[in-house]
Amino acid sequence: MMLMWGAICMAHAGVKSRGTLIALRLLLGAAEAGFVPTTFYYLSTVYPKYSLGTRLGLFSSVPIPYTLLLTLFFSIPLTST
Repeated sequence: MMLMWGAICMAHAGVKSRGTLIALRLLLGAAEAGFVPTTFYYLSTVYPKYSLGTRLGLFSSVPIPYTLLLTLFFSIPLTST
């Protein structure tokens, strides 16, 4: 999964048309589609059932503050010009 994801990301360097970009983005989405289910399965084999919910909750909630921080970070230069 990681090799396919890396190869598709490197292929983005050779994009010359809009159709190629769309095709590569669709392939990248297909390559990333198995990441979350695989991670949930892996975490379920490592942690006991009584702490698995906490671990899955932490894994699922990490992108929320990160997204809010990036939104704030990228909106500051736009409002000052």
